[in-house]
Amino acid sequence: MLIKVTDLETYRDHFLKLLNYPKPLRDQLILEFPVLNAFRTTEVATVTVEDIDLEHGDIKVLDSMKHEKIKVPLDPNIAKHLKEYLKRSSFTSGFIFRPGPKAGRRTTKHLTDTAIDYIWGKWCRAAGISYMSARYGRAYFALDWYLIQRKNIIALKQILRTSFKDLERYLPKYRYEDLKGEFQRGLKH
Repeated sequence: MLIKVTDLETYRDHFLKLLNYPKPLRDQLILEFPVLNAFRTTEVATVTVEDIDLEHGDIKVLDSMKHEKIKVPLDPNIAKHLKEYLKRSSFTSGFIFRPGPKAGRRTTKHLTDTAIDYIWGKWCRAAGISYMSARYGRAYFALDWYLIQRKNIIALKQILRTSFKDLERYLPKYRYEDLKGEFQRGLKH
């Protein structure tokens, strides 16, 4: 398990501090996608303009595990920031997040996982918090969804785009057996 339940409040404080720290809108979005929409690093890197449907509040994410695009609802904060970001920038490559001008000749048309990890580290240091990553943002999303907001486990599984067994990585072991029973009861109805 990435985040212990006993540390949930600490992580909440760190993520709030990180997201509220002033930074360029592009970097804000890179941090928000994992924390508020449970995106994996690769999924953040490969978001394209065509994937975004602000009118319906959805985004198609290239599921890095299944290698297919899946439509998921956008968090309202991300939708607001994306709308503003799309007005300000041009997207010649089609990707929302491109490498900067200092990236060099051998770069891809989108940010790499390493670049996204660098951005996370940069803003964690600036905000004065211990290093966290997109993976921790995704884990926090799962714990908050199920333990704090008390939302449905089946919906969480769909949002995380993961198998039921893989939920064990995000949720406490003692909760896993409860969840398994809830999941099986949901299948019967």
